[in-house]
Amino acid sequence: MIFQVKDKILRKRIEKAINRTLELKSLEFICCRMRLCHC
Repeated sequence: MIFQVKDKILRKRIEKAINRTLELKSLEFICCRMRLCHC
């Protein structure tokens, strides 16, 4: 994903949001694999 963002603050915010969703997805995946969560 490539963002053409002129505003640096906005870019950082977007990157942070993307990283957070990636973290959540991997946590969900680990959770499922270990059968700790209901998926």
